[in-house]
Amino acid sequence: MSGLLLFTIVAANCLCRAAALICALWLSVWILAHCARAVSLLACGMLIAIGAFHLIPEALEAGVSMVSSLVTLVVAGAVFGLVDYVADHFFCHAHTTNRVHAVPVLLGGGYEVRTQICSDRPARALPILVGASCHNPVDGILVAAAFTSGFAPGIAISLAIFVHEVPQLIGQTAIFSRFGMGLKRTGLLLTLAAATAPIGGLAGAMLFTVSDRFIPYAMLVSAAAFLFVAFFLVKDEFRSCDRKKALQSFLLIVLGAVISLALLSVGHA
Repeated sequence: MSGLLLFTIVAANCLCRAAALICALWLSVWILAHCARAVSLLACGMLIAIGAFHLIPEALEAGVSMVSSLVTLVVAGAVFGLVDYVADHFFCHAHTTNRVHAVPVLLGGGYEVRTQICSDRPARALPILVGASCHNPVDGILVAAAFTSGFAPGIAISLAIFVHEVPQLIGQTAIFSRFGMGLKRTGLLLTLAAATAPIGGLAGAMLFTVSDRFIPYAMLVSAAAFLFVAFFLVKDEFRSCDRKKALQSFLLIVLGAVISLALLSVGHA
């Protein structure tokens, strides 16, 4: 394999991920300020769709047995649960803050004291990073395979990955925000996760036959991570909300799943 082809594969992966991440973070500045809750629920639906209807079926189609897939999902989910439990008890914090708010004149005027709860749960974001770090190299391998067959297919696959990565990254940013993480820290962590894409591209180009056997299991771990995070988002959202708000949340999750499936059909066509 020529050095030019290797350079093209790495450059395509790097440019694709960097452009998607920059675009997502730029859009997130406005989105998080106006509709963070709605976007996080859309992202929840996207995570469910990616895990249940994309990654798991692809792993099964690749030859992994149903039993092996189930064991991988259960073990990965148990590990994420254990890490979350330990981190929640030893590294997370929550405190309350009393703030004075003005009451509108039409509601009687005056002031009232509201108690706000600040909860910092950065460990809850770990499964997303693990899932993205397992899924991104797979996309990198797809780019490598496309460029191996020709320059035009490689460009087409790179653009398709960019299209379906931007909304996923926006959703992940919104989820990180709900877990108490700032935009700078989120950008750094997502950059580290995105760096696994060119690594996957190199692995796919240099050790394609060896890497094939591990790809389905990486997909299953990624699926377990995304479903784990979606479970906690759904649980926290529906724990204390009225029927109307619960219906709105459910519809947003379904819409997110539909959007994700539509983008995946474009990205992997």
